[in-house]
Amino acid sequence: MVPRYAYALRHRSEATGPMNRRMSTGRRILLVVVALIGMLAWTLGLITWTAFGRASTTGGFADIAIETIQSPAGVAASSSAIAGQVDAAAKAHGSVISPAGNAAVSNAVAQVLAQPELGSRLGAGIDAARQALADRPDGGITIDVGSLRQQIVDRLQGTNPQLVAQIPPANDLTITVSADQVPSAVSSAATILAIMAWTPVWLILATIIFLGIGFLITDDRSRTARHVGVAFIVLGIIPIVMRLIIPPLVGSAGSGNTSDIIEVATTATIANWWIALAITLVIGGALLAVGIVRRQLSRTQTGPVVLGR
Repeated sequence: MVPRYAYALRHRSEATGPMNRRMSTGRRILLVVVALIGMLAWTLGLITWTAFGRASTTGGFADIAIETIQSPAGVAASSSAIAGQVDAAAKAHGSVISPAGNAAVSNAVAQVLAQPELGSRLGAGIDAARQALADRPDGGITIDVGSLRQQIVDRLQGTNPQLVAQIPPANDLTITVSADQVPSAVSSAATILAIMAWTPVWLILATIIFLGIGFLITDDRSRTARHVGVAFIVLGIIPIVMRLIIPPLVGSAGSGNTSDIIEVATTATIANWWIALAITLVIGGALLAVGIVRRQLSRTQTGPVVLGR
């Protein structure tokens, strides 16, 4: 006759598997390696998507351009540039615009640039600039602002009508940031990011594959899920650090008004940092919760066995 305690021990063994089961050293090393590769892939994907994700789409690039142009530094630079084009056109026709006239043109341009509908007015010009930048990342940026000519004329008509005749044709009105005005570090970053357009997608796929392999290798999936979940939550600090550090760091590559414009453009480029943060925290929290729940269920199913006499 089999003792009741022996039956109980056998029943517990069937529920929990071999006692003191441990992975072999080789499997543990392989688990650590694939988990590290998976987390590294996610980290790199997080960085590249945060830095490049918004600028890679037509709408995102347009939003970045508009936010930059409508910033105080952008308005100052753009209105000054267009006023300079008006002054050059006047000189080409033998006229001279007074400093007060230049100020009036700059003021009119600034009012036009502040309009909420600026994005729709400059849509075609910004899209053309995006395509040109994609073809030649180190070639500078030129945005056609001829669509704003009539609005500039309308504002000058009521204040300085004598200046209306000096406004160049629409085809000659542009906002240009030449290649030599862009710090080498910024142009190099733009070139690298253009090459890495699809990198975030491949890195995310690599994360899924390697972490999937890790879950297949491990003999304690609940513990692995908890550890990976905590790692994801810790990685959530990366988008925050990027938002706080990168804009001023990149802006420091320029000087004066150029520095301000670069910093504004960089801030607008990584404006979706909070999405990367939210996704990372949600994944980490979900994995951590799954690991905790699985552990609790395992303990419930394999609770203390009461041995009979």
